[in-house]
Amino acid sequence: LAPAIGLKNDWRALTSENCAPTGYIGFQNTSYWWKLEAIEKDLADSPVDKFVWIDDELSRRQGAQDWFAEVHADGKTGLLVSTNDSTGLTPDDLCGIIDYINGPQG
Repeated sequence: LAPAIGLKNDWRALTSENCAPTGYIGFQNTSYWWKLEAIEKDLADSPVDKFVWIDDELSRRQGAQDWFAEVHADGKTGLLVSTNDSTGLTPDDLCGIIDYINGPQG
């Protein structure tokens, strides 16, 4: 994704032993979500000024929304983008991501 939106960097992909090889084991409406656990750990281990989390399940994951609201309430350090299952990432989503990344620092 980074090269497609003009970002030149080596981006990490987060994984977990607690998921299927594809990363998807079907929607599980539970408080545990390996992706939330992975991003919390990654941000604790490697703090960043800004991050963008793009996932079609974000709107259905209250735990992730609660964590974000509590930890990143200022809206400066993170951006959640919950894409539509059937359309995926849209040009408007990409514009919002680019605006966020290029916006005010800190």
